[in-house]
Parts: sequence; structure tokens; C-alpha cells
Amino acid sequence: MAANNESISFIGDDQYKVIGFRSLSYVDIQSLMALYQPLVLGDALVLYLTLFSQISRFDDWEKHNDLTYLLNMDMNQLLNARHKLEQFGLLNTYFKKGINHDYYIYQLIHPLSSSEFLNNSVYARLLSNTIGLERFQKVTLSFAKEAVDTDGYQMINKTLDASCLQQWNSKDEQAFLQVKQNRITSSSTFDMQEFLNYCGTLALPVQCRSKEVLDVIEQASRLYGSTYQQLKDALYRSIRNNQFNKNTFIKQCEASMDQYRQDDNALSQSPAIVLKHYKQGINLTEAEKNLLSKLENEYHFSNEIINTIIEYVITHKKRFTKSYVESIASSIAYARLTNPKEIKLFLEGDNHKPAKGRKTTYVELVPDYQQNSDGDESVDQFELLNDLKNIEGNL
Repeated sequence: MAANNESISFIGDDQYKVIGFRSLSYVDIQSLMALYQPLVLGDALVLYLTLFSQISRFDDWEKHNDLTYLLNMDMNQLLNARHKLEQFGLLNTYFKKGINHDYYIYQLIHPLSSSEFLNNSVYARLLSNTIGLERFQKVTLSFAKEAVDTDGYQMINKTLDASCLQQWNSKDEQAFLQVKQNRITSSSTFDMQEFLNYCGTLALPVQCRSKEVLDVIEQASRLYGSTYQQLKDALYRSIRNNQFNKNTFIKQCEASMDQYRQDDNALSQSPAIVLKHYKQGINLTEAEKNLLSKLENEYHFSNEIINTIIEYVITHKKRFTKSYVESIASSIAYARLTNPKEIKLFLEGDNHKPAKGRKTTYVELVPDYQQNSDGDESVDQFELLNDLKNIEGNL
């Protein structure tokens, strides 16, 4: 519900958070600079880009005093710049009255593409009126230019000399991947902005859209293969009084996982579905979930590659253990294999085992139930079930 702006004070001690999309493309920057900037002016554009840079720090409340210092503006200039962004659909501002100070949530909106902007009857006319008809025509034509024709030209790029990597081995590869920073995003087709538009503020209130919550949603989509509707249903059940319950959300996603499909596209399914299938329907442990996430985020493996590894490990090792899986993953990464059939032949041929003469130690993890922990880690039911079967067989 819109508030009466005239009754809202705006002071430096008021605090704010920023939410919104996580990337600006070259096309977005072109639209901002050439089309929006003449209308919203420089202060508003700088404010927009500054707020965009703060999206990743959503969990921290910021003071407007700090923002004015960063932008070299006073509060009136900041307020005018904010109003410009609101007027041209680049910012939604949410307000909540506090005791000693008030709270603001700024939701950044993607700029329109050049074609969308120029086809907007109001924006196009305002731009033409602001910069003049002649310059407006020039701007319009600049966005309609065709790609440069390279026929008749010869590419003369110098190739990269990577001969120094010929000595790179699987041990180097594993060490490299262990220190490499986790990717924030993945190659998955999950589109956070599209999902937020789909679920709306009823299923996921603005106050709950912290970076931590959005990361949990994206990880659940990849790990459990959850559809937008399944994620939305899980959010409905895990948010009470604008408080997000991560454990409830994860349980809902696990419960709604699709059944394993035994068909030609079996390898393309979510790795969590495949691993649960091979575990005879027993839920995944936290260690197994973390290991699947590592195979995707650090090794950058597709579902097909991860599921090929799962199939091989469960068939030969019976247990999806961290040390064994990572030794196989490092060998596959070092061999630069991407085809599941080639990977299967590679594994079946024992090519991933250490070469003779090189001593390699595989350290088995201590089972979760033997470790000192703070909490809620449960016994690996799959391993326990296998141990019980072995005991029964020896009776």
C-alpha cells in the first residue's frame, strides 16, 4: 500500500537495505547511459549504480548518512535522486516507521532495453523533448545499427601458449580446486529474477529477500531439481510473520522431489534424486548434500557427469564418501572429460587410480555419528543399512 510521502521524514540516521537483480549486462549499461541518464540526470544514475553495488551486502543495515558521504550529496540531493529513479521505474521504495529512526528497503529494477524504452510513448517523448529531435534521431539510429560485416577480413589473433601446463597433474588439479573460491552463481538455468517475478511478494515477502535466503532457494533448485511452483509451495510453508525457516524449507523441497525416472534422460535428473534412488529411498545426509554441491560449484560438473560418478561410486564402493568421490572428480577434471560415456569407460578402466610408483593416500571420513558436533547431524542410514545386511549374512 502506498504511503503519503508528505508525512514521511527522511533523515541521515534512517536505515536501509537493498534488494534486486544481481547482474547488469553491457546492453543494460548502454540503456542507462544513453536513454535514462538525460532524464534522471547524473546524481540519480550514480545512486542507482551505488545501490546496485550494495545488493550483496543486504544482510547489513546501512545508514543514509553513510550513503550521502559516499555519494558526496546532502539528504535533499539524495531524496531528489531517489525520486527520479522511482519516477522512471528503476526503483521501488518500501518504508516502515521505527521508534528512533525509520527503515527503508530499496528494490532495484532492471532498466528497459533500448527497444522497450524507445517504444514507451511517454519515455520516448520525454527524451526527445529533453535532448532535442535531431539528437533523439541520432540516438535512435545508434541502437538500430547492424553488426559489422567481417567478410574479406582475416583473423590475426595470437594464440595462447599454455605449454607450461603440460606438467600439471591430478594432484595439482585437486589442490587448485580446493583453494579456488566457490562460485556465487552456477551454470544452471535457474533465473532468480524470473523466479521472484513468478512467486510474488505474497510467497516471498520483500523483508525475507536477503542474500542468504536467495542463495538457499537457488541451491535448492539445483540440488533437488525443484520447479518454480515447488519452490513457491515450500516458501508458503516455511515463512511465518516474515521469518524464513530454512530447515522447514529444505524439508519441503526434499519431500517434493520428483521420482527417479529410468529412461534415456536419466542422467540429466537432479543428482539428489539419483543418489536417493541408489540409496533405496533413504534421505541424503548433510555430508552428501555438501559433496554434491561441491561437485557442481567447485568442479563445475554438469548433472550428467555428477550422476555418472554417483552410479560408479555406489556400484563399486557402496558408499558415497568424500575422499573417494573427490579423487575420482579430480582425475576426471584433470583428464578434461565431459562426455558421460567416455567418463564411464575411463572409470571402468581404472584410469583414475594412482599411477604405479606414486604413493597416494586416501583418507576415509569418520562417520558423522562418531564426530563431535553441535547438532543435528544424523547417522548415515544407508551405510548403517548395509552394515546390518552384512551382519545378517554372517549369522
